[in-house]
Amino acid sequence: MALNKFTGRSFNKSIVFGTSVKTRDENDGSEKMTFKRLLGPFHCAPYIRTMHQNFELLGTKFSNTRQVSINHQWVGSKLTRQMKFAVIDNEIYKIVDNGSDDTSNPNGLDILSLQLAEDIDLPNEVAKDG
Repeated sequence: MALNKFTGRSFNKSIVFGTSVKTRDENDGSEKMTFKRLLGPFHCAPYIRTMHQNFELLGTKFSNTRQVSINHQWVGSKLTRQMKFAVIDNEIYKIVDNGSDDTSNPNGLDILSLQLAEDIDLPNEVAKDG
């Protein structure tokens, strides 16, 4: 199979979009940032970069990112500026870039660049079905 040639089976990951909100810990009263779901879950497909592309990204804001593709018509067109985070495989990622496909193609794909977010917690209800 050619690199990044997508079929229906390629969309085998679940993705949830959301934002961060401040929550207070009931036990000790401390505040922390928590993920809040706004949209999803949807299906996405891993987008694989070549080794050359990875070397070109060294030293940029994209150097430690993961990319996934989503259907533009059903998912990408619903993304808003509020949706700054995504959950895949119970990991929270910051959306660094959205390469949006603005054509009228019903099979158009948006490529999201995601970077692992370590300063935000995942609530249990999102982890179960996200």
